[in-house]
Amino acid sequence: MYHCAVTSADAHVTIFNVLLSPEAEILTKNEKKIFKNLATNLRSVTSGIAHVTIFSVLPSPEAKILTKNNKKIFPNLATYYCAVTSADAYVTIFSVLPLPETEILTKNKNKIFENLATNLRAVTSANAHVIIFSVLPSPEAKILTKNNKKIFQNLATYHCAVTSANAHVTIFSVLPSPETEILTKNKKKFLKIWQQIYVR
Repeated sequence: MYHCAVTSADAHVTIFNVLLSPEAEILTKNEKKIFKNLATNLRSVTSGIAHVTIFSVLPSPEAKILTKNNKKIFPNLATYYCAVTSADAYVTIFSVLPLPETEILTKNKNKIFENLATNLRAVTSANAHVIIFSVLPSPEAKILTKNNKKIFQNLATYHCAVTSANAHVTIFSVLPSPETEILTKNKKKFLKIWQQIYVR
C-alpha cells in the first residue's frame, strides 16, 4: 500500500507516494514502462494541457533530493489543470484550472479523458488506496452530489487530504486504523463542509 502525504505550498498540490516493499521492488522493475523518459525517482509528468507533477519517493536518498528541490521544481505554479492516467502508475490526478483552461478542457474532453464519461473523475487502485477527483462548475458538482454514494460505495472511511479553492482538487486517501475510526466519526461533518464549498 501507499502512504499518501500531501503538501500544498507553491504547487498547491504535491503528492508523495512512499512505497513499501514489495511495491517498491515492482516499481523499480517496471521503472522504464511506468515512467518512460523520466530519469530519476523524482517523477515529473506532463501531458498536453495537463501539466501534472507526480512524485513517487522511494527510500532515501530520493526523499532528501525531493525536499531539497521542492522550490525549484514548483517555481511558478499557481492553479493548474492536471490529468494523468496510467494503468500501471497506480495514481491518477485531476485538478481544474480557471477559464479559459476549462473551456479548452471541454473542447478536448474526448482526447484528454478518453473512456471517462463525465468531468467528475473517480479513480481507485487496489495497491494505492487513493481516490482523487476534481469538480468542474455545475452541473458537474450536482452530479457529484447525486452519485456520491455510488462513487464511494466500497470505501468505508476516507480522509480528505487536500482542498484548494484555486485548484478545485480534493484528494481522498484511505488511512489505516485508528485514523479510519476518527474519519468515520467526522464523515458527515466533512461532507457537509465539502458540499458547501463545491456544490453551487
